[in-house]
Amino acid sequence: VETERVKEIFENQARLRENIRSMENIRTGTQLEEYLNDTARALQNDERMLKETRQLIKGLEDSITKMEREAKQYVLQISMTAKQLNKSYIQA
Repeated sequence: VETERVKEIFENQARLRENIRSMENIRTGTQLEEYLNDTARALQNDERMLKETRQLIKGLEDSITKMEREAKQYVLQISMTAKQLNKSYIQA
């Protein structure tokens, strides 16, 4: 889900940059200035969202790594307990 969000941001930025390039030859004052200001705000917003999304992805990856490590420890504990129970059962 988050990687789709990153993809959408990159696509939006590419579209905005293309629009800026197409406006470079136009020198019509306020309309161009307003458009460029709006575009700059949109790019800044995209950059902020991209940074937040990357931080979220990093946090999720860290959580997954921690959970995988904990799961391995639980598997080891269960295995050791099962061996002890099996040994106790055999001796009884």
